[in-house]
Amino acid sequence: MTNFVDILNEMEEHYINNINTGMAIPYYPNLVEDSLGLVEATNEYCVTDVNNDGEATDNSFLSKLKALKNKAQDMSTHIASLIEEELKKSSKKLKDNNSPTAKSEFDNELDKIGDFAIEDAKKNIKKIIANAKEIGKAFPKAQNLILVAVQKIHQLINELILKIVAYISELVKNIIKWIEKAWEAIAKVFNDIKVWILHWF
Repeated sequence: MTNFVDILNEMEEHYINNINTGMAIPYYPNLVEDSLGLVEATNEYCVTDVNNDGEATDNSFLSKLKALKNKAQDMSTHIASLIEEELKKSSKKLKDNNSPTAKSEFDNELDKIGDFAIEDAKKNIKKIIANAKEIGKAFPKAQNLILVAVQKIHQLINELILKIVAYISELVKNIIKWIEKAWEAIAKVFNDIKVWILHWF
């Protein structure tokens, strides 16, 4: 028999491994045998009833699932914003002081930002799994719906981190290209100055 918690633990391990190795391989969970099938669970748990006044009644499961998805989006947006601010600060420092020491510090800061993004993603995956286990315990017949939602959430977190890491790598490449051009420009200016000095007399 397929166990909901075991599947979530496998999913957590899979996505953390993806993040550690820079992969984006989806994890397609086996369905829990004791839970309703996806169509049955959708009909039972994802349909909002209307009361006598024509107002939607509270659907506790749907609310919890939506809250889980919102939490994942908020965490992802938050980490993206933090990383954006850190990249801006680091880039400004390099722009203001473009020395070999500043370049080395910039590279170190980018490494730290990338490591922070990876560690934060792993923490977020663990938080989502913990919340999913609680929801699954409260709604055992809807566990397959939870697995599908969690898989989609983890794919979001996984791909976000890969995008951020790819962006940081591209930033390093572009800054190196800019620095190479800057050194060429500086060398040309100083060669021109040397020639000007030689021709002064």
